[in-house]
Amino acid sequence: MQLYLPRFCMGQIFSRFVKPVAPKNVNQKKRALQIAIKEKQQQLEQSGLLDENIKQERFTHTTNYNFETYLKYTKLVKAEKEKEVQVIQPKQKRVAIYDRPKFDLSLTDYYVWTTFHDPYYKPDEYSEIVVCKIYLSPKGLIHAFGMGMDPWRNKLATKEFDFEDSNLDKFCLYDAKQTTKYWGPNRTEQFYNKQQYLKPIYRKQRWPTFEEFWTQEEKAPFRVNCTRYGDFRKFKEWIQQEIERCSKLPSFEERVLKKYGQPEFYADYSKNYQCKTEPAVYKYTREYFLEKGQKLDQSNVLNIPLQPPEHLGEEYRVPNK
Repeated sequence: MQLYLPRFCMGQIFSRFVKPVAPKNVNQKKRALQIAIKEKQQQLEQSGLLDENIKQERFTHTTNYNFETYLKYTKLVKAEKEKEVQVIQPKQKRVAIYDRPKFDLSLTDYYVWTTFHDPYYKPDEYSEIVVCKIYLSPKGLIHAFGMGMDPWRNKLATKEFDFEDSNLDKFCLYDAKQTTKYWGPNRTEQFYNKQQYLKPIYRKQRWPTFEEFWTQEEKAPFRVNCTRYGDFRKFKEWIQQEIERCSKLPSFEERVLKKYGQPEFYADYSKNYQCKTEPAVYKYTREYFLEKGQKLDQSNVLNIPLQPPEHLGEEYRVPNK
């Protein structure tokens, strides 16, 4: 049986066993260079500049590095020494002295309430900056402000709370990446026990479910979005104090039912409901929303309740001609 191989394959096979030979022109150049080196060595041996032990050419210094022998150099040095030495001291840094706190955290004349009719608008979950993070107890947050709303602006959250302060700035408080809704269901305990060889920052952890998260008392991070000029530092101070104050009171639902009564949904068609025709602007004043014992300043016109007139006065009547 005969085996035929192409020429390029045969060349690759034989090139492994045959030593490559340099062309003739290269060998001639090498020989000429070796002859020139030998002639140079013979010239150096005859002149005595070649050391027999080192077999290298000796180098002699011919330049003078002593600058003091030059007149220009010595004149410059003497002129600098004669000059008075001026001590240059660094400029002292300006010490900032604050006669008041850097941020005003006093809550006098500062009020915040929950809003549902005009919430903080956010086109996308990443469109607004997270101005701060507040560590709060999820259970205490629900106890103080109710169940909140389902997330419709933040897909990473499970609940959202909208607030508005006395400066008419809006705030949106929500949890992010804190439950299995984002991380998926937890694995078995054996999976988490096998991560002892990893550093703690690289280990995967268990995440609480929706029910476990909103019933825990341990503090968790909550993100805050607000309008452009919102004083989020005051809001952070207020909400922490409000949750601590409401922890000693009944829950939000119990307080609302006690004050406003059972809500009517007008869903039972067989029941006769009472229609309320009195406008709310005449029925409710600012004093209605205060706690017991609090009073408003009656010198302010806005705090005086409105009284609807029964008919127009005589000054508004057009006389008959």
